[in-house]
Amino acid sequence: MSLPADKEISFTDIEINSLFSKLKKLNVDKSYYLTLLVGPFQKGKINLLKDAASKLGEEFYSVDLDKVITTNKEETYQNIDSLFDQLNKQGSKYIHFTNGDRLSGVYTGYSSSVERYSTPQERKFLKSINECEKVIFLELKDRHNLNSTLRRMTHTIIKFDGPMSFVDKVLWKVKQIRVHGSEFESSRKVSV
Repeated sequence: MSLPADKEISFTDIEINSLFSKLKKLNVDKSYYLTLLVGPFQKGKINLLKDAASKLGEEFYSVDLDKVITTNKEETYQNIDSLFDQLNKQGSKYIHFTNGDRLSGVYTGYSSSVERYSTPQERKFLKSINECEKVIFLELKDRHNLNSTLRRMTHTIIKFDGPMSFVDKVLWKVKQIRVHGSEFESSRKVSV
């Protein structure tokens, strides 16, 4: 019933409709289904999730990982346990996690390297996903945060690359500018 593990498709592919059909019929008793929404094109993610909610016939229960993942490992573990206890009690089958990049180590006090490894926080989060019976959509803005552990647990990766035409690229880049320069987008990775 599920697509092959680690299947990558673009958000513009026609296969998206067949994915929604399969997810609607999917029985996640004693299992889970993890879809990653990877890339910087946020408007595309929003549109896909709206389309998915209408085709699946159920709204997503949305969770912001900024409020769950902290630099304190023990506090994060408690937050994750509490979150998944709450998710298991509420009735929604479809869960949407935003700010999945928090798991990568960039914000958790772990340095980044050429080869990305799972942080303890990410392993705890993935273990909790493995034990829940939900269809999960996890957003990552930076494709570099897609490490081998996360890939192994993922069923489908939907890529949200930036726009292709020159005009769309210019408009998209202008929308990426934030106040005080705190979030200027850069294609160059900074080593810490």
